[in-house]
Amino acid sequence: REIAKRLADIGVIALDAPVSGGDIGAKNATLSIMVGGDEAAYDRVMPVFKAMGKTFSHIGGPGAGQVCKAANQIMVAAQMTAMAELLVFSQKGGVDPEKVV
Repeated sequence: REIAKRLADIGVIALDAPVSGGDIGAKNATLSIMVGGDEAAYDRVMPVFKAMGKTFSHIGGPGAGQVCKAANQIMVAAQMTAMAELLVFSQKGGVDPEKVV
């Protein structure tokens, strides 16, 4: 947000646009792109996003794309933690974890 503000002060419009989909998504142009910043700028650079991705979302103002990506990563981490817990729970309960998953 601070970077976007400083750039705006000198007449430059910035977008934050983190992606989801990894290197395979980048190679196949199937990334999901979460964008924060000026909506008119988002519309202007849409051809660039379309060259890289499949799903695009204008989330909100400056920094909103980064917040969305961080929220997504929290969800991924929670799922990984839940999987680890269910494996331990299953094993301690006398059930083969491989049969649970």
